[in-house]
Amino acid sequence: MSSEMTNTQLLDISLDRLQAGRKAKLENRIDKLLDIYRNSPELRISDAARLLNVSRQTVYSYIDQLEQSGKIHRNGHGIEVLK
Repeated sequence: MSSEMTNTQLLDISLDRLQAGRKAKLENRIDKLLDIYRNSPELRISDAARLLNVSRQTVYSYIDQLEQSGKIHRNGHGIEVLK
């Protein structure tokens, strides 16, 4: 067997790097969203989306993830960051 990497191995490495980059980008956005709501708990979703340069639906998705993980709580007047 050759010591050179096969095309499949190279594709796997490229895919792993791409997925790691996407995960890092997602984590960065979620951290920024937490900071946004820590400083401005009554900020509207559309304003948070504009600050993150993402869609409102993306912010709703992030908020759902954060609420399910217990990091935030929607209290009727805004978003309370718990952790």
